[in-house]
Amino acid sequence: EMTKPWRNITTIWSDKKNCVFVFISVNLTGDSTQLLRTIRTNKSMSLAQVADAQISSSYLSKIERDQSDITVTKLAHLLERLSTTPEEFLFLVTAGREHDYATRDRLLGTYFGQTLELSADPKDFPKAIQVMKEEISRAQAAFDRHPNLKQQLAVNARVVILATFQSLVVDKAHQLPIRPDLTHATEQYLQRIENWGEFDIYLFIIFSIAMPPVTQRRLLTLALKRSRHYSHYRSAPRLIFHLLDNQITLEFLRQNYDMVATYLNQLKIELVEQQDAEFALRAKFRTGELQVRYGQRDTGAAMLNEAVQIANTLKLSKLADYFNYARRIILNESATSAYKYFGIYID
Repeated sequence: EMTKPWRNITTIWSDKKNCVFVFISVNLTGDSTQLLRTIRTNKSMSLAQVADAQISSSYLSKIERDQSDITVTKLAHLLERLSTTPEEFLFLVTAGREHDYATRDRLLGTYFGQTLELSADPKDFPKAIQVMKEEISRAQAAFDRHPNLKQQLAVNARVVILATFQSLVVDKAHQLPIRPDLTHATEQYLQRIENWGEFDIYLFIIFSIAMPPVTQRRLLTLALKRSRHYSHYRSAPRLIFHLLDNQITLEFLRQNYDMVATYLNQLKIELVEQQDAEFALRAKFRTGELQVRYGQRDTGAAMLNEAVQIANTLKLSKLADYFNYARRIILNESATSAYKYFGIYID
């Protein structure tokens, strides 16, 4: 979850440790080693781009051709070099059997920085900006030591986060930043990938905030289409819901209400195929918000109130708190105040 906007402005990523993941042993042969090559080529990475001091190009080539063994430690390191989480690799290598592993913190931290709790109080803005600038400096230093795409994306992601805070929260216009200079490398990377994995979706979610709208919508279509191979993974339906809910949020901030309606309908279609109480309520709440923005205040207010009541009945307390906070702003302030309950989710 990127934000908990009713308490603070931004949490870049949550430190959620649902369970402990322990490798006992690993024996990669045949399809497993071929899968490593498939992941690498799917990400348009050469042997040399993956290789480093721990894994040479020749050694990696032998692993992919099933001519050499690999230790557990080196496999974990190799997957990190491939920007692939262990749970995703195990999902793919076991042909879709589920594994309830949750350990993505290190990978997310590499690109997006450590967890940031940022106050909404203007007097705290200078300190918040300084913290983000320090994150950028650390990422830039890593890039200067080892200049490559991974390190460049890490720098750009942190700058996007700072630019979003500055443009959306601090500046009086309260608009999303449009920074193709920061998002172009990510756009090119994502367009090359035929099958988007978990990490690629996370990358898109963060950079989508600062992409030009036309480009961002086109990549969302790719995200929904090219992540379908991931659809049997345990968290995949919520990833699809998050993608669409995030898109609705962006369109509200852009005040493009026709596009809000389009993506709301798409979310409702997904909910028919895969039921989810939380996102069904989000869709109802967003529909009420849309009615208010279209000038149908009474109808919209009734839908907002109903969503709050249902969330309370189902004991979805955090969701009800968020709805209550956002409802007051929607009904009493202008559309430009949407930034106050802005949230982009990674779950």
